[in-house]
Amino acid sequence: MKRQLQQTLCVLTGIFAISASNVKAAKDIVDTAVGAGDFKILAKALQVTGLDKALKSKGPFTVFAPTDKAFMRLPKGTLNSLLKPENKDQLAQILKYHVVAGKVNGGTAVTLKEAKTLNGEKLKIQFKNAALYINKSRITATDVAASNGVIHVIDNVLIPKNLKSSKPAKPAKPAVAGKDAVSEKILTDAIDVGVDLFNADNEKACAAIYKIAVMAVLEIKPKALSNADIAKIKKTLAAVGASKDDRANAWALRRAMNAIL
Repeated sequence: MKRQLQQTLCVLTGIFAISASNVKAAKDIVDTAVGAGDFKILAKALQVTGLDKALKSKGPFTVFAPTDKAFMRLPKGTLNSLLKPENKDQLAQILKYHVVAGKVNGGTAVTLKEAKTLNGEKLKIQFKNAALYINKSRITATDVAASNGVIHVIDNVLIPKNLKSSKPAKPAKPAVAGKDAVSEKILTDAIDVGVDLFNADNEKACAAIYKIAVMAVLEIKPKALSNADIAKIKKTLAAVGASKDDRANAWALRRAMNAIL
């Protein structure tokens, strides 16, 4: 066990050196995250809740920062819902659950079992399988230096216990009957997933999701669609099938979906 810990500390030390050497400590935590380029969603969430101003203060703070890919692993529709004004408080609680007061570097974190966050709940810290985990999220890079603290990069978003049993509120949608309701549900769900994929530069997957949704709606044949509408949709599908431009295909299918909705 001792030997394994020593080996892992060597690995972690290497990560620390790489992380710290690539980032100048002249910037605060928010600007450092923005400059890294992998935390666009986190930066947006901080702005929505106003916590970006708090993390620009003197601190120091320790932030366990989920990457954009980590946010994409949330259940479909969750991210879009959290970013809505009516869910600002829930989003703020989630973000505070990623922040610890004081500066805790990687070497210190390995020796801890838990850490109290700004939302009042504690994070479980454990070392297993030659890696350091915060709850069930793995730390992928450590000790990214900032002028007012330090950032550790994690591969999944941390959810506070008091929010796991609740879901972000969603605005009520007008009732739609029969096939039209099913078609609307298919399209809106596809858009929720597709937008996140597109924003993560995965246009191919976005186009694939959109295409499946449009084909499903054609099979259902909702009453709202006329024969002319169906002909246009089929034309779009044919054009997409003959094109290898994933970005253009995603936009073409999205326009068709918007027209149906």
